[in-house]
Amino acid sequence: MPESRRTYPNLLRERLAFDLMVYTGLRRGDVARLGWQHIRDGTLTIRTAKTGAVVTLPVLEPLRRSIEATRTGDLALISTAKGAPLAAPSFGNFFKDACRAAGVPGAAHGLRKAAATRLAEGGVSEAELNAVFGWAQGSRESATYISTANRARLAANALAKLVSPHHFDVAEGAGSSAEKTEENQAHADGKKGNGGPGWTRLSE
Repeated sequence: MPESRRTYPNLLRERLAFDLMVYTGLRRGDVARLGWQHIRDGTLTIRTAKTGAVVTLPVLEPLRRSIEATRTGDLALISTAKGAPLAAPSFGNFFKDACRAAGVPGAAHGLRKAAATRLAEGGVSEAELNAVFGWAQGSRESATYISTANRARLAANALAKLVSPHHFDVAEGAGSSAEKTEENQAHADGKKGNGGPGWTRLSE
């Protein structure tokens, strides 16, 4: 459980903001204007403000519980005391203040990046990342997240061989290769001289 949840378990609006960022991966501006009109039959559909891409996501169980436990606005789930939506900068400041009050570093955009990183490390494809985050096909963003996750996975697999009981012993392997090279050279030299290995002397 994140430190902010342990420190402020009853701050439902702050928790809902956190869960919306984590379980949707939306940008702060899209989270700020996300309301009941975007949710139907357990599915969230919204046209992102930055790119105009339509994102369709399931409302995951942790997010559903968080929404139901929080007093929300009508046009925006995260609203002011009067029920009005927050502007993107205001939402960002609200979230940053909540992080500071909880004694944890963080910002709204950081959670979007964290969500993309977790999905990439979980093995999703570029197409799946594009679908979740509203990126275009062939997106540089999804390719970067996947590449970074793959490199980390490959490095971990490679270094694991150093402590595996079946790992390749470099020194032993090098010695074996050297011995085979010497044997091959001796065999080749023998073919060049009389009576050497591989040469049959005819009796006089």
